[in-house]
Parts: sequence; C-alpha cells; structure tokens
Amino acid sequence: YPWPRNQDLPRDIIATPSADDLVLAVSHTWFYQRHPDPLGVESVLICQLARQALAEHQSSGDAMIFCDYLSVTQRPFKYGQCERTDSQQKLFKAALAAMPRLYLLADAVLHVEPPSPVETVSPDGEVISVDCSVLAGAELAEFASEVQVVGWRQNVERQENFGLFDRVIGIDGVPMHSMADVKEALYFAQKKLDASYGKERTMALIERAPFGTRNLCPAGERGWIYLERF
Repeated sequence: YPWPRNQDLPRDIIATPSADDLVLAVSHTWFYQRHPDPLGVESVLICQLARQALAEHQSSGDAMIFCDYLSVTQRPFKYGQCERTDSQQKLFKAALAAMPRLYLLADAVLHVEPPSPVETVSPDGEVISVDCSVLAGAELAEFASEVQVVGWRQNVERQENFGLFDRVIGIDGVPMHSMADVKEALYFAQKKLDASYGKERTMALIERAPFGTRNLCPAGERGWIYLERF
C-alpha cells in the first residue's frame, strides 16, 4: 500500500468478464479525498470478503473484482505521477455512468466498512515553509475551511517542494481558512516585497496532504454508498 492507480497497474490483470465468471463489486468508503486506503486497512477486509464470496458462489470461470480505485483511472496522489490523459478522462466519465448498472448486475457486492479515519494514523501532516511567491503559479481552491493546491497554471512548472492537495495553512504567521484569507495575505505580501525592493520575503506554511482531506463522514451517510447497496 497505498494502492496503485488503475492506469499504473499491469494491463494483463485487467480483463472483461464472461458469462461463466464470478463478478464481485467492492462497495467501500474512501478514507481520503484522493485515495481510499493509503494505509492498507481496507485491503485485508476485501481479501477476507472475497474469500467468503468464492466459498459461497460456485463458478466455472474466473473470479473478477471491480474496485473503483483499481478499476477506473484516477488523479495523481504522489509526486511524479501524471494527470489523467484526455482518453483516460473519457474512460473515467464512462465508468461513472456505468457504475449503477455494474453494482446491480454484479454476482455479489462486498460491503467494506473499516474503522473511521479518526481511528487510524494519518499519513500526512508534515509542514514545510516556502516563499509565498511560488503560490502565484499554483491553482488553489477552498475545500471544507481549507485551501488546497489543486493544480498549476499554464506554463508554470510543477513545484517539487509541494504538490497536489497540500494545504496552505498560514502566510506570514497568519492562519489561512479561506481563499479570501489567502488572496488578502498575498496582496500584502506583494506590497511588502515592492516596498523593500525585493528584500523582504513573506513565507507560507504548507501542510503535506498528498491524499487530500480525510473523509470523516460515516459510511451510512454517504449518498453513493446508498446507491451501491440499494
């Protein structure tokens, strides 16, 4: 763990099921915004449930598992990974449209509900300090009282010291909770830089969060879980 993305898996383990195959669909919670199981907690449960399903269902063919993260193209969750290509994005949208029918027609649905993320160890949390001028090349978005890095502007090279879904938690010692906070802080940072003729730099605090924000919503309160288990 963490699980690899669908597009990073060997192509020979991906196949189309036949009428004789046993199709198992995994219905599970995502621990994080961009990765369901960075700590490998769900993997053990999925294997256990898959063995139970194999024991209960007699099949003359192969057993095949659909798990959204492993079966559908995904966005990057670590440095060096590329964004989805245009063709991968089209496949992603097609998969979303097909999911209701997939869960309906699967031979069995594996309901995976591990402990809440608050009961696990967070894989993120490292805080680094960067010159806030580098934020000018980043695309930022407000999400649940946090400001995240969600991309880079055109013609701007991706930063090596921070990445997608890292959080801007402070600028010049002031906590950041919204895009309005960040815009105001960057405005005054530029004013200070201009007044000092480039000598006074303003630092920003970035909290590493390669998997995005932790999802604390109970499984039973997530809309798509209802869809998969109806």
